[in-house]
Amino acid sequence: MRRLLPLLFFACTLDPAPQPVQVAATALALDANTVEITFSERLAAVDEEGLLIQRPFARPVDALPITGVIQEESKLRLSTGRQMGGEVYAVALPGLQFEDIEVADAPTQVNFVGFGTTSVVVSLDARGHVTPPTLELLVTIDPTTGEYRDELARFPLVEGPAQVYSATISARIDVGRRYGARAVGSDGRPAAQLSLFQVASADVVQVGLTPVLPRVPEFSPPTDPTPGDGKAPVRLILDDRPGRALRTPSLRLSVDSAGRFDPNAARVEPLRAVPGKSRVFEVVVEIAVDANRSLEGTGADTFPYVTFLVQGGEDLPQRGTTFEMKTETPQVIVIPIGNPALVPVTFRADIGRAYLEPDGSLFGLYPGEGLFLTGEFPSAEDALGRLAADAFTGGERATLQMEERPDAPGIYEKTIFLPPKRPYGWKVVRCPTLVGCAELNRRVLSSGRAFPTVMKNLVTANRDAAGDPSVKILDPAQLEAVALDTGPADYRSARVSSSGEEPASPAVMFKQEAPDLVVTVDTTPVVTPIVVVGTWRDVNIPQRPSELIASGESLDLGPFDYDDGTQGRLPPLRDLELPLDPGAPVSRPGQPDFDATDGVRDPSAFPIYSDPELHLAWNEEELYVATTPAATGTDRFIVIGFDPPDTTRAAHWAKGGQVAVGPRQVFLAMEGDGGFVGWFRYGAAPAADVQLMGNGVTARAGAVLEGTVNLATAGIGQARDRIWVTVLSYQTTDGGNLSAQSPAGNGDLDLSANELAERELSSIRAL
Repeated sequence: MRRLLPLLFFACTLDPAPQPVQVAATALALDANTVEITFSERLAAVDEEGLLIQRPFARPVDALPITGVIQEESKLRLSTGRQMGGEVYAVALPGLQFEDIEVADAPTQVNFVGFGTTSVVVSLDARGHVTPPTLELLVTIDPTTGEYRDELARFPLVEGPAQVYSATISARIDVGRRYGARAVGSDGRPAAQLSLFQVASADVVQVGLTPVLPRVPEFSPPTDPTPGDGKAPVRLILDDRPGRALRTPSLRLSVDSAGRFDPNAARVEPLRAVPGKSRVFEVVVEIAVDANRSLEGTGADTFPYVTFLVQGGEDLPQRGTTFEMKTETPQVIVIPIGNPALVPVTFRADIGRAYLEPDGSLFGLYPGEGLFLTGEFPSAEDALGRLAADAFTGGERATLQMEERPDAPGIYEKTIFLPPKRPYGWKVVRCPTLVGCAELNRRVLSSGRAFPTVMKNLVTANRDAAGDPSVKILDPAQLEAVALDTGPADYRSARVSSSGEEPASPAVMFKQEAPDLVVTVDTTPVVTPIVVVGTWRDVNIPQRPSELIASGESLDLGPFDYDDGTQGRLPPLRDLELPLDPGAPVSRPGQPDFDATDGVRDPSAFPIYSDPELHLAWNEEELYVATTPAATGTDRFIVIGFDPPDTTRAAHWAKGGQVAVGPRQVFLAMEGDGGFVGWFRYGAAPAADVQLMGNGVTARAGAVLEGTVNLATAGIGQARDRIWVTVLSYQTTDGGNLSAQSPAGNGDLDLSANELAERELSSIRAL
């Protein structure tokens, strides 16, 4: 034991091994030739010879020269060759030593992103909008360094051709950063929504802003026929294009026959259709100037003028407006039929052959019944502003009653306005007309929701069609040759089972659940497919719904609801091409055919201008144009743009002056002296104009100069909802001046962007 004591004492007095100290490092490019590395501890020494910067993701891997090294406390600043913006670089860090640290756990490599800037082009397309005198861009970019900053910097937005404003800014390439930009007017009010963008490479970044400016008015105010009489005309317009709900509408006004304020609002004025504007109605009324009346008025002497819709004898104040007349200035007031903040959704169902009785003796609806929409509509209204919300309660909202189309018996529709950006479930039910299903639903007991008259499918077997593909969904209008797995079968003499217990055969059909139908609503109007109703939940119940209500008794659905609990499959769809407006002709793409081969104006064309003449027609595939032929000594051109004109170039055919052109713009040309006729597509310059030939175009001069252009086969692409068009005449010689145009221009020798007339294609749709 004595011999061990010295050894034990010696072991206890040895110094412990030093513990490593963790050291963190970050690297940042200060400019295109400098990178700064910051350590969490003070540097003592660095192996400058061993420092190396490489692009690890380049192939082959290449090195970035290091031309200088400066060590300052906890920082290491490296001068480098020119970095590539947005590229990842790796710095090898050998031989690092730190003050007062014997053993450092420091990184041997640190990465940074190369410094660089690129151009960001921010544009605001304000065409069709009312713009303030000046527009400014607000963007999270430092105007001096190009780096991100939280404070918004201001840049002028410069107007270019055709009301497109833009600004070009230098921004630092920063892969992980999101910049923001928006536009404001001279008064500070928003002119465009906030747009977020990234600057991740040296490529030029294009940022398009979405305008929030007011639209250019579609309708112009009327002319005052008797200025100075203390009254002025007001053009009141009901725009029913979103809702398609008006039937011989009128307006009630708080104005007497002399145009003075009438608190009783006894005056009712019928409206007339606006020519060339389907489902737009108007009336012009004379209103007395009254400086005391204002929109903020609260008393009998200060109330504003009021007008609202009257339809079918019902006053609908929710579709109206107030206005004032402080000066003798004509006004135009547009009242939308439908909520502009919501999306119109048209639901459609075919109940023409839906079995009401098991033996097929009655179809559709019983007398006194209507078809009602039901669905998951927590917030909804109809086109006339009435509440149309539902929560799948079973058609209890009277405003959800659907209407049968007069041009398609058995097919019912209903348009309601719903919030965008979500899906909605829906079905249809039968209820007492103009009332709804509230009372009926209270008379029925059910294990689930009491929808006694909800739509059902007809199926070939009493097995859940959701999991059994051999179960066929039947279209009640097509029972003569049902495709069973064993071959075609005729179900025209089949009954609907009352118990669900019969074996499957062509002599019997079964009712079965259909899953909730779903429509997804984005931001544009929606029309659902036509859903086929096979039968109803109450098809095998002894009483009719009206009898159940009249009796005051209750009914337990359980014994009759043999398909309760099934999931089923979606019902059939009825493939019919129906126009949006009942009774309107069905317009199929490509119909009617246009004849542009005889030099005689096609009878389907619409007159647009008269000097020079212009006629247009559109069939959703081809555009037809016609004008007066070119006279001797002149050349004539019909110019059509399928995009807004956004730039200017020298005129076609070596004519004098400049012309506004868009990305897809064509012209039909006729030479007055030689009689040549042909179609051309504009290029970036006259030398790049291309003659269009072949199946996509036709042209002929005779009594008129006429032609057609097929957008698909001519290589132009899909049409928008409008075109930009004009007719031009030039002197026939090279450099010849512009001598006539329709619509009339400003008198100079150029064709400006605002001298091309903007026309909705729907307004020239041939029938």
